[in-house]
Amino acid sequence: MKRILRASRIAEEPEDHMIIPEDDHDTDDSDNHRNLMFFMLIMCSILPQFRVGVEDPFIFSRNRHMFHQALPAHQRRIQERRIPRGALNDPTQSGWRRLYKSGSDQALITYTGFDHASFNFLLGLFSPLCNQYSPHVNMRKLTPLQRRGRPRMHTASDILGLNLAWSRTKGSIQSLSIIFGMTATNVHRYLYFGRRILIMVLQSHPDAAIRIPSAEKIEEYKQAVNNKHNLLTDVWCCFDGLKLGTQAPTNAGLQRIFYNAWKADTFVKGVFAFVPDGKIVIAYFNVPGSVHDSQLAYLGNIYGKLKSVYDQCGGIAVGDSAFAACERDYIIKSSANNKDGPPPNLNFMSEEELHDYLVNNQATSLRQTSEWGMRGLQSSFPRLNDRIHYEQYSERKYIMKLFLLLYNLRASRVGINQITNTYMPHLNQEADNLFPQFNDAPND
Repeated sequence: MKRILRASRIAEEPEDHMIIPEDDHDTDDSDNHRNLMFFMLIMCSILPQFRVGVEDPFIFSRNRHMFHQALPAHQRRIQERRIPRGALNDPTQSGWRRLYKSGSDQALITYTGFDHASFNFLLGLFSPLCNQYSPHVNMRKLTPLQRRGRPRMHTASDILGLNLAWSRTKGSIQSLSIIFGMTATNVHRYLYFGRRILIMVLQSHPDAAIRIPSAEKIEEYKQAVNNKHNLLTDVWCCFDGLKLGTQAPTNAGLQRIFYNAWKADTFVKGVFAFVPDGKIVIAYFNVPGSVHDSQLAYLGNIYGKLKSVYDQCGGIAVGDSAFAACERDYIIKSSANNKDGPPPNLNFMSEEELHDYLVNNQATSLRQTSEWGMRGLQSSFPRLNDRIHYEQYSERKYIMKLFLLLYNLRASRVGINQITNTYMPHLNQEADNLFPQFNDAPND
């Protein structure tokens, strides 16, 4: 519009101050050009006002808020898709309180993954910080609690139970809202709040921390593996990669980063090392799905950590054929070729070739341990099987780290872990003592 007014002023100004060129033909051409441009500017500004019967399409996704505000009050309430406070039980009479106070380990393990002893142990770590900070100032940051206003309706056990139950469920949080007697706003706030407190108390706790164990513990792991696989004398862990589905970013460039062409979908990835007691001791995660597992292990310094263990204790790790294209003394790669084609003729192998073949077979069998670990991680926390929301506030990192810490704590305190039951013989001995009548039973 400013350009139009400026052009109109220029057209109306007298030409006394203007320099008249000597060539009249050039002057006429410049005047015609200026008049044509002025006419086009005027028409561009006027024509849209005379569009008859032509309306811009109403795109609902871009005008959702305007559409919602235009509805009557009762229609807005119907479309809010939330459960109001008046429709929920009082928190003191919620289904969660009934389950927690029942004393049933079976019920609590099913809903939270922990029995009462391990839950109360975790609650003892969680409660002091929960009562010291508030989620109502900034739910992404722990803020000291101001000792004023009404007391909380929800206790530390409610908030801890909510976070554990959320990890054990999938889909919408509306069911959690009903079970815990919380509105959706409080559910979201306490999930963000509890997540950060749990990471603070668990990331340095010996039962949950993701760290390389001591030399004595590594020797114990070597012995546990050697008891099951007699040719693997120095193996102490196995490692593998995991893909978790994530929402596709709307930006095409970001989508290419998370896109995995092999699976034709968007993922985040991680590499985890498991030991015979079922715990994760090395982890690198929250990496875009386009990164190869071997490159991911290099970026996360997993090769460097495995090499440091080999240099100090002689410990060797087992991985699949996707890792470490070059030969490394501290890694035994399981074979991807043993299952393809007919088995080789062992009679024509030299002693060294036969030994390498058998070691490779046992390493392939041991690598199944990492598959058990991945399956145990995803079955213990079904929330991982939901598509992870794409966001740029690092919440995905918090979620994944919390699940790894809880997995380790569950392996240490609860003991429901296939790797532990297979490789740690003292647990089998406890089962023999519980059921002596089956000790001498003949094998089928």
